[in-house]
Amino acid sequence: MKKRITAILLAALIIFSLSACGKKEADNDNSPSDITTTASKTVDVKITPSEAKQTKLVDYKTSDFSMKIPKGWSVTAGGIGMFHAIRVTDPKNPINQVFFLLKAQPLLHSETGKDYYRQSYQMYGGNYNMMADAPVLSSPSTENFFKIFNSYVSLVKTYEPTYSSFDFPSFGSFKSVELFASNSNMKSQAISPALLRATFTDAAGTKGEGLFTADIIDFAGNMMSGFGIDAGYYMAYNIAAITCEENSLIEWKDILCQSLSSIDYSQSYVNSAIQQSNESTANAMQIRNELSSISDGIMDSWEKRNTSQDIISQKQSDATLGLERIYDTEKDEIYMAKNGWSDTNKDERFQLVTDDSMYLKATSGTIE
Repeated sequence: MKKRITAILLAALIIFSLSACGKKEADNDNSPSDITTTASKTVDVKITPSEAKQTKLVDYKTSDFSMKIPKGWSVTAGGIGMFHAIRVTDPKNPINQVFFLLKAQPLLHSETGKDYYRQSYQMYGGNYNMMADAPVLSSPSTENFFKIFNSYVSLVKTYEPTYSSFDFPSFGSFKSVELFASNSNMKSQAISPALLRATFTDAAGTKGEGLFTADIIDFAGNMMSGFGIDAGYYMAYNIAAITCEENSLIEWKDILCQSLSSIDYSQSYVNSAIQQSNESTANAMQIRNELSSISDGIMDSWEKRNTSQDIISQKQSDATLGLERIYDTEKDEIYMAKNGWSDTNKDERFQLVTDDSMYLKATSGTIE
């Protein structure tokens, strides 16, 4: 009997031991599986900030003016007095730029005036040749001025030596996309003043977009009306533009607008400009206030833009480039990724953008 009890206890111990070993082995089998699952939820990603996201403003100063410019960008200036021009460009992509020109003239009223100056030069010589070569702004407006801007540049590069080393921007194939009311201090005097959102092609053939403004003023009138000749001309004031590569304005507008609005001419330069021209003191002093108004107008017009067209353009651009947008739920930022990235992503932090309103936000970089 005693031997029988001992045998039963021994068998029970063996069964318990085998059961315990089996559980331990099962636990060991399950552990690697859990680790793998947990690890699969954490995805290593590489996020590269966009150029616009990385760009910071720094101070820039000369004896004539001061401003804030994107770090590493180039600044050129040309012209004197009321014809001073400033251009700030991205060396990596010059279509990214800030441009400001105080005044442009002459812009002829008509072809009859152009013929008049041509004949006058043939008869009398003198400065009539410059007037004969001036572009015609037959229908004065902000938009039409920028359509003949390249012709105006050709004129002043030929006749104005203070622009000899200044590299003007080129606005070829200029086309207005949207037109907004001007908030310029000169809008009551200007003809069809406006703030434009437009597309263009630069000298290198790169397609760009930007925000533009200028005030067209008729100072000369019809000087030869008694002879049936319109020899009058217009002047353009406060010519400003912020531009970048097509479909990237949403990323660059803020920093470019901040740079434009920061331009501040020194008091000594303003005094000199008054002395060198026939401008009234009041008009000349507006130089220092106008840029702030222009910048405010640009931002206001951007908020009023046609967002539905923006959404369509951004989607078309993504499709053409083979990209998709990824939303970072932790940082509230949007990244660009190659098509299909979201199919392999296992981290719930990153979600494929499907909401149209997300296409109105600037992207912060790329993810891979």
